[in-house]
Amino acid sequence: MALGINHVYLMLHGYDRVIERERDAMLDKRISYRQLAIYTLVEVMPSITVAVIFEIVALLSGLFVQFILHGPMPGLHIFVIVSVIGVALDYVFLNGVFVPALLLDIKRIMVSTPPPPHRLSYITTTSLTTPPPL
Repeated sequence: MALGINHVYLMLHGYDRVIERERDAMLDKRISYRQLAIYTLVEVMPSITVAVIFEIVALLSGLFVQFILHGPMPGLHIFVIVSVIGVALDYVFLNGVFVPALLLDIKRIMVSTPPPPHRLSYITTTSLTTPPPL
C-alpha cells in the first residue's frame, strides 16, 4: 500500500535541496544538524500537513455522503474509517520515525570525511598506457 509515500518523497527532495544549499556552511561547521533539520521541516511540512488535512476531509466527506444517502454501499463507512486512521497514522509515523531517521542521516553527513576522489581522476593523471590497479 502506497499510503503517504509521496510525503516521504517530498521530505527527501526538500532534504536534498537544503543539503545542497547549505553545503558550505556544513563544511565550515557554521550550522548545526538541528538547524538543517529545521530548514528541511520548514520547507516541506506545511505542504505535507495541508495534504493530510485534505485527504482526511475528502475521506470524511465520503462518510458524510454514506449517512445522508442511508447506505447505498454497505462497506463504504468501514473503508472510510480505516482510511482516515491510516492517513493519520502515516502522518504520525512520518513525524515520529522518519524525521528522527533524517536527523541521524544529517549527523552522519556532518561528521563524515570528504568522499574519495572519483575513479576517473586516476585516468586523467596517469598515462593511458599503464594498466589500472586491480
